[in-house]
Amino acid sequence: MPRSSRSRWPGRLSSRWLVLALIALQAGAAGCPRPTPAPLAFASDGPALQLEDDDDRAFEHDEVLALADAAPDRAGRQHALVAALGQRLARAGARRQLDLLASTVDELASMWRDRPGEAGPALTSLVPALRAARDQLAGAGLDLATVRALVLLAEAEPAGRAAALAEVDEIAGYLDDLDRAEVGPGGDGARFLPILVEVARQLPLPWLVDRSIVALRARQATISALLDAGTTPSEQGLEVLRAHRDVLSTSHHIAGLLARADRIGELAPTLLTVRGIGSDDALSRWAGEVERASAAAPWLELASALARGRAGDRSGRGAADDEPGDADAAFRVAREAVRRFPADDQALAAAAEHAARAGRDRAARDLASALARRRPDDRHAVARASEHFADAIGVVGFAGRLGEARRLHHEASALLDAARIQPTLVAGHRASLDVALGRSAIVHGYLDQGLALLAAANRQVPSPIALEVAGTVALKRGQPEAALPQFAQALRLTGTDALTDVVRRGTLHRLAAEAATATGQVEDAAQHYLKALGVWSELGQLQGELPAAISGQRLVESGRALWAMGAHDKGLDLFEVAMAIDGDGADTHEQVVAFLLGQDRLDDALAAVHRALPARALAERSKAYMALWVLAETRRAGRGDDPVVRTYLAGLDGGLWWHQLARAATGRAPWAGLHGGSRLEQAELAYYRAMLGGGADAAADLRQVVASDLVLFYEYDAALRHLAAASPPPS
Repeated sequence: MPRSSRSRWPGRLSSRWLVLALIALQAGAAGCPRPTPAPLAFASDGPALQLEDDDDRAFEHDEVLALADAAPDRAGRQHALVAALGQRLARAGARRQLDLLASTVDELASMWRDRPGEAGPALTSLVPALRAARDQLAGAGLDLATVRALVLLAEAEPAGRAAALAEVDEIAGYLDDLDRAEVGPGGDGARFLPILVEVARQLPLPWLVDRSIVALRARQATISALLDAGTTPSEQGLEVLRAHRDVLSTSHHIAGLLARADRIGELAPTLLTVRGIGSDDALSRWAGEVERASAAAPWLELASALARGRAGDRSGRGAADDEPGDADAAFRVAREAVRRFPADDQALAAAAEHAARAGRDRAARDLASALARRRPDDRHAVARASEHFADAIGVVGFAGRLGEARRLHHEASALLDAARIQPTLVAGHRASLDVALGRSAIVHGYLDQGLALLAAANRQVPSPIALEVAGTVALKRGQPEAALPQFAQALRLTGTDALTDVVRRGTLHRLAAEAATATGQVEDAAQHYLKALGVWSELGQLQGELPAAISGQRLVESGRALWAMGAHDKGLDLFEVAMAIDGDGADTHEQVVAFLLGQDRLDDALAAVHRALPARALAERSKAYMALWVLAETRRAGRGDDPVVRTYLAGLDGGLWWHQLARAATGRAPWAGLHGGSRLEQAELAYYRAMLGGGADAAADLRQVVASDLVLFYEYDAALRHLAAASPPPS
């Protein structure tokens, strides 16, 4: 595993493993019930949240969103989030990092999505930083980010509100001039209105929602009049429609804004004013039903309509594509149904489902577990709650917060103890929880505890993901003969055509090939590599339909198989294509760089890192560690520091752990001043101190890395490689 995310799944497993693992674990269950195992004991419960870290901050924001208004710690936790964003905003402004400025303003605009009235007072201290951000964003022509900053300023600084809104009007006028020049009559708003609506969706302030709805209705009426009058030439009419493609979703836009603003009672009368193009009769009908409904059903129909979005033109003329639904608006409606009809199980289930689709993980888990406790005999309710707990255990466990992962495991186990469904189903859900906690323990070096959990789970419900992880650990520990039967059993469990099985099958064949090679079974290894290539080639027929991360994995795995068979140039070609197709994928880039370094292809690895460092969407953490990897190898090889890599590392100056490593690596801080706070950080410190010349005994440091049992991280593999070569860098 190249890299660990503090609040998400680590790099080599990351989101790809998260999706595949959870689906595989939840796909079915068989076996016998068993008692809940004794709680695991870890040397440390794990690190505290660091709100400077993007993933930790996103995790905490999700937790805060799920808190009740009266929760005693809500205000303090919200304040800490805003303070962290304020520091990020100031740092980005001082360095003129436009991408970071824009993303921080974006995050700030979403911070009060449930409580927009709290935004102004909370933002007061950020006014100077917001003004500076507004200036830089406007100067760069980043209109959406500039409008976001101006809206935040209008709330934060009442005395400057009129000036901020006047600037918004100036941007609107400028964009309307461009639209009229390009489209002609009817072009106004084509560029600005989507910006206005997007900001209102993020921060549904009453005045901003009202302004957006007025503009949406006015545009819809204008275009309807143009088309109905027949005075507009057909070609120009089509040009207007192309410019205002989303006018066809006017009713959905209005309904989504009002739902996000918790103004559902205004839906019906407002939608009645939309006639002709952009109206939606079904949406209007359900909006009219909800306020007089005596049951939850109309509310849930309205939520479903919002979640579905608008269906596109099926005439074949290509006038419009489908408009995606608004999961967050759907959640608001379903949540209101739960408030009005608290005894309705369908409302609770729908709210949980819409919360999950909206990315509100904590709210989804709370709602799903409430339903499972209310309906312990409902196997679907129990299954969904168990799935949410397995997901949460993975998130906090992989982030290193093993104490919280253990607590969630205990809470989920208690829920299953109370379930009155088939014992075999309960056993399957327990196995899923055990695998999630076991994998988390293994990631952080608690191999015996983690393997024990995986073994217990496999005795109940054999799981390909558990077998794959256990086999990988054996392979990394130099026990390929123990890994082979685990990979073989896992392969027997992945025989379907489901995407999860196909992807896992390809990876398992490569792992089995590596284990066979290590035991001298050359022919078996070749067969596994060929089968892996066959799997990935077959999957390539779906290339246009695959997520970018899976496409990247397919190409990286194919490249590794070809490399093992001697076709190095073809492997390199596939690595290049993988990074192009999955240009924003940290996992793909890390896999390529780690593999090339393991093959002693430093120049090729450097080229891959040079490609990754400018990528805007790649996480800073991923870039930082890839830069550290290649810097360590260049120094070991006796070469001068690569200037691109050194410059990147020299620009990292925050308080996160990889910032501290970067400062020491570039001579801005002494290695002696670093003290890792976790097993992972201590192992990383030992590795980089050994490789970058900061320790008295490099070989001892590398042995410390191996002794950490962090077998799924790049540094473990690299330490083993350098020790085996008997050529650790000079102290």
